[in-house]
Amino acid sequence: MKSQVLTLENVIFFSLGIILVLMVYFTFTSVSQEIKKISIEEGVKKTAEFISYNINKVYRIGNLTNSTIELFIPIPEKICGEIYRISQENGIIFLHLLKYNIKSNITLYGIEANLKYRQIPSSKKALIIKYSNGMVEIK
Repeated sequence: MKSQVLTLENVIFFSLGIILVLMVYFTFTSVSQEIKKISIEEGVKKTAEFISYNINKVYRIGNLTNSTIELFIPIPEKICGEIYRISQENGIIFLHLLKYNIKSNITLYGIEANLKYRQIPSSKKALIIKYSNGMVEIK
């Protein structure tokens, strides 16, 4: 009888240990996925802000000096290991992370800007922002 109680006790403790390990694993996985999602969204947002800042800078300098200006800016090839593209829909320029379907608006503060091509992939690794005669073109 004593050995049966001891065996049952060991089985129960082993089962509780397995349950605790699984709970910790699933909790960690859930938290890890949430942190990854937040970091991806922040990466998209910060990259869009960087592009917006440079578009606005080119526009201001070109407008003040009344000249044609081209600015070459490097952009990250990937955000959190994923490729993205810059596209324009209905006059609004977006940064779109393809795998997670996350879009971020590139704020232009009333500046008229157009993409030379329908989309610019991040694999291009750089943008050329050109100001000429009151218009900004991104290629």
